[in-house]
Amino acid sequence: MPAKSLNFTNRAKIDRQKIDLRLAQSGNTIKVLGHVDLSDITLPKQFSVVVEIYRQTYRERVHATTVVPTRAEVNGEFEAFAAIETLLCVVKVLSEEPDVGKILAWAEGIRPSLEGAASGSESLLPTESADLGQLIWRLDVSEDLPILQINSAIESWREFAREPRFQWLVMPEVLRGIGWWLSPRLDDAESGSDPTAREWLDFIRSLGVEPTDFEGSETERPWIDQAVSEFTAKNGFVDKLLDEMSEGADL
Repeated sequence: MPAKSLNFTNRAKIDRQKIDLRLAQSGNTIKVLGHVDLSDITLPKQFSVVVEIYRQTYRERVHATTVVPTRAEVNGEFEAFAAIETLLCVVKVLSEEPDVGKILAWAEGIRPSLEGAASGSESLLPTESADLGQLIWRLDVSEDLPILQINSAIESWREFAREPRFQWLVMPEVLRGIGWWLSPRLDDAESGSDPTAREWLDFIRSLGVEPTDFEGSETERPWIDQAVSEFTAKNGFVDKLLDEMSEGADL
């Protein structure tokens, strides 16, 4: 369903640590479960809590229940409209009378945990299939969550994306693209207001690289080149490829 227009005046931020949301898929249905702790937020007697699960411009809304005013319980389901690992959530606390729909508090870009078989797909870089024409793969950085897309014409595309040769050849350029995606989000990543960007910032730092703000030419991001170099050195992609090629030649 399309997103609705809502009043954002004087809204409060919900602490992300107070939000516990989980997704579980059964067939073509996805359940969203969990709770939101509202104990740190001053709210009127009448309010409602909704969770919007989204991918691109499409959203599904689940209404939470508030048996006690300091805790909202989430238990709803919707028809799957995208790969479960690519879905993000927005939590909104809405006023009732007299100003219906006014957002009193919210948190966006929440990445839920995954239950069941889908939990094995939970990773820093979600993967999905897409109609890519003659492209084998593409990094989609059009939203809050970078996603690796594999051509849907490829049978068993998930297994294909995990093949070592694919990883060795593709992942360095994937990381380069994520570096460009992260670059304008460094402030939000540092503050934690963008949790996905924060995760990628931490990953870059784990390589011994410190991203820096834009200076000079639009094409200059030396820390991105350094991150890619450190990533490939850490994983030894060329050595692994040469070893595999040598083993194949000995057969």
